[in-house]
Amino acid sequence: MKLKSSFGDVSAKLLETEERLNSNINAVEKRVIERVDAKVGQVNSRCDNLQEKVEFLQKESDKKSEKLNALEIKINSHNILLFNFKDTERDEDELIECVISLFKNTLKVSVVKNDFEAIYRMGKKQDKKDRAVMVKLVSIKIKNDILKARGTLKGTKIVIAEDRSK
Repeated sequence: MKLKSSFGDVSAKLLETEERLNSNINAVEKRVIERVDAKVGQVNSRCDNLQEKVEFLQKESDKKSEKLNALEIKINSHNILLFNFKDTERDEDELIECVISLFKNTLKVSVVKNDFEAIYRMGKKQDKKDRAVMVKLVSIKIKNDILKARGTLKGTKIVIAEDRSK
């Protein structure tokens, strides 16, 4: 009988210990879950802040791209290209004089050296191939006058086109 009662005492103590262990495990589990939830909340908050910053920066980048495109279009709006214009000049000054002569004598458009921001050949020089000439004008009016008069080039190989590059 003593053995039975001892066994009962041991069994009761084991059950009591198991309950305490389960209670401790549940308490530890609860604390771990609370800590993990707090950390997850912090990480989520940081992610939300980063997401807002990324969205803001993307919008700013889009705005800047639009402004840059508008500026490029505006800058290029004064430019024209000459194709099939003989590549025989020796230097930039001679090229400028040839272009002015073309505009004055062939197109009958009155221009002076100050009407040009820049005139230059594009690309590397190649044998038997005329490089295009970029003509950057200071006035859209002069550009329009040149474009209107380009019909007088019929019968020549010279082509005048608007600069549509971006």
